[in-house]
This record gives sequence, C-alpha cells and structure tokens, in this order.
Amino acid sequence: PKFHNAMLGLTVLLGSLRREGLSQAIDLFEIGAGYGSVPRMLALAKDSLAAMSSPINVRRYTILDVRFVLDLQAWYLNKTGTDHVALRDWANTPFAREFGGPSLLEAQSLWPELNMASSASSDGPLRIDFVDQTMRDMFTNLYSEAHAQESTPRARALIAINSWHELQMTEYLWYFNTFVAAPAWRMGVDWIFYVSNNYWDTERREELLLSRRPHFHFNIHWEHCSESNCFRLLRRAI
Repeated sequence: PKFHNAMLGLTVLLGSLRREGLSQAIDLFEIGAGYGSVPRMLALAKDSLAAMSSPINVRRYTILDVRFVLDLQAWYLNKTGTDHVALRDWANTPFAREFGGPSLLEAQSLWPELNMASSASSDGPLRIDFVDQTMRDMFTNLYSEAHAQESTPRARALIAINSWHELQMTEYLWYFNTFVAAPAWRMGVDWIFYVSNNYWDTERREELLLSRRPHFHFNIHWEHCSESNCFRLLRRAI
C-alpha cells in the first residue's frame, strides 16, 4: 500500500505541476516518510524527469520525522539510493547551529541551489534533508530566511501519506501553522498531497485543512476516496 500510495501521489502531484507550468523548481517536504520510498523513487527518476520535454526539477526533498525513523531512512536511502542521493542530517552536523544569531542573513549558503540556474540545479543527486523535532524550528526559520528573496519561480509541496492525520492535535497544529497557515514568503506551501485513513477520527483535522479563511485557503484540485482511504491533492487559492 505504501508503494502504491507513493506512486499515485507522485504521479498526481508532478503531473499537475507539469500541466500548470510549475515544474522548473520544486521543493518537497514530507511528514513521516516511512522507510523513505518516495524520495528513493524520485532520486532514481531524477535524471529522466529533468530530461523530459517539459522538465521536472525537484531541487530538494525534506523529511520531517522522529529521530529513530530518520535513522532508518538514512540507512535505507544510503543502501538503495547510492550515488543518486545526497543526505544531510540537521541534528548530526554542526553547520546549522552556526547560523543562529548574527549569521542569519547568510542562510542562503545552506541551499546552494538557490544560486544556480534551473538546468544546473537539476544536475547531480537528489538533495535530501533529515529534520527531527529538535531541529525543526531552526530549519524552518533558516529556510524561510534563505528563500524569502528568491526570484526564481518555484513550487513547494507537502506530502503526508497516512501520517499527518495520525498525530496528536498539538503536533498536527505545528505542521498546520508552519506549512498551511504561514504565508508563501515564510514556509507556506502551494500544494498538499494528503492521504488519510477513514477509520481514524480525522473530521476536526480535515475541517482545519479545508476551511476557507480571509487570507488563505486550499481548494481540492483532485480527490479519490475509497471505503478506507481518501487521497486528495490540495492547491492554495491564489
């Protein structure tokens, strides 16, 4: 099921971005990535996607998860992605902490693809960031600062396959406030691929996600529901 859901999600999401002419620069974020099957598939397909007549350029993939699962994902992607992935763990390297405080304005150096042309940023392995709960506020702050002045058209998408809706409400709200309610010049995403299990109590969470608000809301761009699951691709209203 996870492999099927990942294939379906990538097909629907990337196909929609391509049809909308928004596939030149894509940053993806995933809440709870399991083994890491989605970034593995993307990494192996990255060169082929970039060579299409209307190229798809996934610049960077960020996984937000708990520590022991991130360790499993790193092991799995090292074994299966080999030279197709470039992994960066925000908790195990000192680079991120150096940018707290007075060096904040130099945050762009953490994302070198921002200074590359689209064709150049599509070359090489898929860049994957691992972010646990201890580093997620540092990560989101630095990402927002680094990308605030970005001039290149880009798309941001959040992937949540049977993960986000399972969190306690306090955790659910952290991701909602960071990726949904936040404006685009911070961490606000443009698209959400959201898979939920109908046997869970998800009504309040989906009400939060789909309610119209004065300054933002998401429309259902595509939807498929079965007895057990709902698959939705949401797009931020412009």
